[in-house]
Amino acid sequence: MDLGKETSNLSTSSLENDHANTKDETFSSMEGEQALHIFVFGVFGFILQIFFSIGIAASQDILEETLVPTPVLLISASLPFFIITSILPYFVLKLSQTVLLVPIVFLSITGVLLYALVQHVLVRVMGVIIVSTGVAIGEVTFVSMTALYSDIAMSSYATGTGIGFIVGPLYYTVMTTIICVPPETTILIISWVPVVIFAFYAIMEKRHFQPAKDANTHKNVAYTSLVQQTVPDEDNLSWSEKRNLIWRNLHLMIACFVGYFSEFLSLNGVVTTLAFPNSPFDPRNHFVYYACVFMIGECIGRSYISFLLALNVKWTPVITRTWILSSVLLSLFLFLALASWYRFLHSVWVVLLVIFIVGLLAGTLYLNTFLLAPGSDDVKGKAFSRAFLSVGPSTGVLLAGLVGLVLEPTLRQHCLQSAEFSEFCFTRSMGGWNKTTSCLR
Repeated sequence: MDLGKETSNLSTSSLENDHANTKDETFSSMEGEQALHIFVFGVFGFILQIFFSIGIAASQDILEETLVPTPVLLISASLPFFIITSILPYFVLKLSQTVLLVPIVFLSITGVLLYALVQHVLVRVMGVIIVSTGVAIGEVTFVSMTALYSDIAMSSYATGTGIGFIVGPLYYTVMTTIICVPPETTILIISWVPVVIFAFYAIMEKRHFQPAKDANTHKNVAYTSLVQQTVPDEDNLSWSEKRNLIWRNLHLMIACFVGYFSEFLSLNGVVTTLAFPNSPFDPRNHFVYYACVFMIGECIGRSYISFLLALNVKWTPVITRTWILSSVLLSLFLFLALASWYRFLHSVWVVLLVIFIVGLLAGTLYLNTFLLAPGSDDVKGKAFSRAFLSVGPSTGVLLAGLVGLVLEPTLRQHCLQSAEFSEFCFTRSMGGWNKTTSCLR
């Protein structure tokens, strides 16, 4: 008997069963969860990602008047994200939710103020690092919290992040190109928004991971309010169980890693070198619009299941073969890189369409990755699995930043040597934001 083959078959069968169960059970109904919780998780995701997405849209303005490669900001944003999502999942369920909310709000506001008020590029980069730290803590915290509620909470959170992804760049684009508000003022106007997290957390029903205690008599039984539901503590997950969950989630994490690597390298290391003389806007605005359509696609991809549920559509497709999505994202990255090198594209609209598709696939990959997390039949397993899967995106973004440090300058230098119009080799203003050239007329 071939034990290796049999073990492999059993493992494959286990994964297929996990995915089948997920597809059968996910979103069977919305009645099991309060509408308030669904809304609150959407707000949490929205607030976190509106700051992250504005940072992406504003990256060329943060680095204005410098030749600092755009991936420097990507690394600054992804390094703390990578560290936190690699460590915090093992401890997040042991920490108080209220305690975790404080750094989320404080760091987000502090970082935004730094890159909005200070002109020195190093301080601005430090602001990006601080914002990313707060967002990373929030991502792990809120994704883990969804395990205490129904699966629709996870979908609502993903929808909130998707809406944040689109509202952030749209807000930044409208303010800086149509209303003609300077980038610094545009960012300061919304710097207070993370405080809203405290208000919405205060009104939701609290559910915590708490250890069960033995009681000899009724006097030793602690009273638990109906609005203070508890779930057995994450300590009940042994290290062997965690290793098993890591193994079962590994293929999802790798697919998510490849997808995030491809999408962020495309946006922050390739299309930053693609501007066109015949486009209706200047080079600086090229990237603002790239980021905007990218986030629109991301929003649709992250939110499609929630939209179907809102329309009372009973069929809610969950994509189990997420590697297909990541493979297409990798192919689109290669296409854009070749387009930058050989300059065979002559219209900005083609790039806008491709980058929209990149965002659409990336958002779909994000949502389905977390919905497919094995262990979904157990609250503790689901929470740990979803927290662990956060490592994939953070690692992919970090590697994209490192590769982009070499790729973006290489593509730009090649363009300068071969292109007829050198000012269209970089989607950044070298003279700072200017109302005359940066605003639509």
